Parts: sequence; structure tokens; C-alpha cells
Amino acid sequence: MEPTPPADSNVLRTTYSDLAAFRRCEREYQLRRLMDFSPGVGEQFGYGQRIHDILAEVHNMAIGGETITPDVIRELVAQRFHLRYTRGKPFDILRRAASDALVRYVERAGEALSLARAAEKPFELIDGESDALIDGVVDLLERVDGSALPSQREIIGLVDFKASRIRTVEEYEETVNAALEQLQLYAVGVRYAFDMEPAEATARILSPRPLSDELRTSGRDEWIKVAVDPEAQSEAAAKLSDTVRLLRERLHNRYFPTSGAKRGKCGRCDFRTFCPGYDAFVATGGSAATNTPAEEVEHQTDLLAEDTDARSTPQ
Repeated sequence: MEPTPPADSNVLRTTYSDLAAFRRCEREYQLRRLMDFSPGVGEQFGYGQRIHDILAEVHNMAIGGETITPDVIRELVAQRFHLRYTRGKPFDILRRAASDALVRYVERAGEALSLARAAEKPFELIDGESDALIDGVVDLLERVDGSALPSQREIIGLVDFKASRIRTVEEYEETVNAALEQLQLYAVGVRYAFDMEPAEATARILSPRPLSDELRTSGRDEWIKVAVDPEAQSEAAAKLSDTVRLLRERLHNRYFPTSGAKRGKCGRCDFRTFCPGYDAFVATGGSAATNTPAEEVEHQTDLLAEDTDARSTPQ
């Protein structure tokens, strides 16, 4: 008798982060996921993750009935905010920025913090169309009014947090597009994995300072609403299947083109110093970066220093 492979032997296991990298640029996916290249360690290394860790603790405290005040946040940051590779003044700048960003969030959320249902909720989504298993983690599930959406499932809202300082319209729109793709796919995943019905979704920007006057006067907000209705979920599921099928093809052929060059993704790519796609990007009119990836990290830290009024006085 011929051996029979298990039914799940051809299932491709991946994550949303890997798929997002593949969509940005197939060569980036190859370098980051398959060849295990990673950016050099910079001063901000771990900044966003530490903020997410503290947020998870904040929301679990809220779920337990505790009242969250700005003073509670400052104390948590003082106790929990640690960066393995950063010391001295850069660390002080980043810790202050994290504290300011989290205080701003708690002040805006107010009593809505009591709606927290679950923090850092992991899920697995099996896509039968492409034989893929996608792992994901939703930053926050919230209780919402389900009266307008008749369902036997628990009606919930999805929240994803973006720990970033957005200064331009271009950066804002990039954040919106990324949030739309992520939260719509997460809605599909949550509905698949749990007895829950996502009714709404929001990406919330965490920054030590508000958006610029230009962005605010144009109607842009730090809390970005994302449609997760059945039509949006259906489109997200179809896009997922298409992405996985193309990924399978690339893996089979061992061919990963520099697709990010045509999509305009090279300007701030972590691998631009050695990827041939960056040269093609610049040759076809793309804006050349003035900083190396490491210098860009230092620049972003300097901008945070300006935001927190914590820049050291030159000696």
C-alpha cells in the first residue's frame, strides 16, 4: 500500500506580518522571512512592542474593573518600559514619548476603556481556497452595541494600535491602507475562530503629540474607522487567497522579484542599502533616501525628542 500523506501536509502556515511583507515587496519577503535578514539594532528597537505590552496590561486591568488614570499610566511606564539595546538619553526620550502617547490614549478613551473584552487575542484562520493557515493576534476586542446587527454570535469590535508619529498626508494614507488590509483580514479570522461577529473596527494611532494642523483640518483623525461588513470581509478573504496562491508559486519557483520598486515601497525599506530593487526605484523617478536605515532610526528618535521637548542641550 502506498503511504498517504496527512490531509494537512500541503497547508502553508504563515502570519499576517509575513503576508503584509510579501504584498509590499516579494524580495523583502524573501530577505526577511526566508533568509532571516533583519534591520540593524537601533535606538528605537522594541519601542512599539513595549507600548503594546503596556497597553495589554492596561486593558486587562480595565477588564478586571480597575480605573485607569494618567497617573496609573505613568507608573506603569516607569515600571514596565525597558529597551534591551538602548540606554541613557535616547532611552529617556523613548520612555517619555511612550508615556505621553499612552496618557493621550487613555484620556481620549475615557470610560470606553470599560468596554474592553479581551487584549492580545490570538487566532488561527484556515483558508480552504488556498490551503493556508494564518496566525494573527488582535490587539483588542471590545464590547459593542449589537442591536443593529441581529446575530446569534457575540457582537464585538476590533482595535489595532499603531505606535507611530505621522507627519504627512502620505504617511497617514499609508497607515490607513495598512489598517484596512489588516483589520478586514482580522475580522475574517475572528469570525472563523470564535463565536463572534465583528461589527466595527478601528485603528488607533498612538503618538505623544496630536496630528498636525494640516491633517486635522482636512478631517483626518487618529482613530481610523475600518469597514468590516460582510462585503468587506468577503473581499479580504478573496485577496488573502490570491496572495497565498502567488506566494506558493514564488516558493515553488524560488523566484522573488523586486516588486516593491513598482509599488513605490523602496524609499524607506530596511534593505535598500543592498537590494537591487532600490536602484531601479531611484532610476525610474523614486525619491532617493537621504539616510541609511540606521540613520533613519536615529532621525525618528530625534523627532520624538522634539515631540516630548526632551532633546538634550548641545554641549
